[in-house]
Amino acid sequence: MICFDDYKKENSVVGKYEMDARSLDDFLLAIDKNYQEEANKIDLFNPILTAQWTQEQKTLFVKLFYHARGHFYKFLWYMGSLTQDSELKENVLHNINEEFGEKGKSHEQMYFDFVSSLGVNLIKEIYEENFYLDFLRKFNKNHMQWISEKDDTGKLCLFSAYERLDNVDYLNLLKLVKSIGVVKKEALLFFIVHSQAEHFDQLYDQLFSIWAERKEDVIAAFQFTYDNQLVMWKKLSLAIQEKTCETL
Repeated sequence: MICFDDYKKENSVVGKYEMDARSLDDFLLAIDKNYQEEANKIDLFNPILTAQWTQEQKTLFVKLFYHARGHFYKFLWYMGSLTQDSELKENVLHNINEEFGEKGKSHEQMYFDFVSSLGVNLIKEIYEENFYLDFLRKFNKNHMQWISEKDDTGKLCLFSAYERLDNVDYLNLLKLVKSIGVVKKEALLFFIVHSQAEHFDQLYDQLFSIWAERKEDVIAAFQFTYDNQLVMWKKLSLAIQEKTCETL
């Protein structure tokens, strides 16, 4: 398992592209391509397989995935609290405002709408956390460790990687939820909104400036974020396949 504590660059899904990363855009295209190739190997993102899920598997997915994204508020809080970068603080605040849905539905409520379409009530899981399994805690903990230990440049790089990956992951997830029979627009809205988010674009100029001076920091943050995410997806996929949390 690749994680923050024992992370090895040679194990990275993007490591082989380091020497070819002459520009930031070249690097981003390369890591996105390799990430998607790795994601395509995971059963979770195979619509032929997910279309065959039982109701038990669908219920398990929505409860586990809730904890893969439901603790993002900690990410944002500590990103903003532990940085001195005023522009990064503004981006965090903008993100929080969008999470609350501004004058519309919050992203949390959008997710609950999706869950309800599958006949699941998730409210108690907010505080009971029965499905907040160890691999999901580790996934979130790795982000928090990075935020706690890196300087403002490292934090910005992590934030950029996380936001860019949203667009990739949520296109995959949108295909997944459609394959399990979710068709109503209101139920799909959570995934549509995230797949079309422009948060990375708002961070690009800062990231571009960092690339010129500290290219290795950008590469390290993206390597970590993409690998951390792939490990989580693989374990979540395994949990769904086994249809039980007892062995994890």
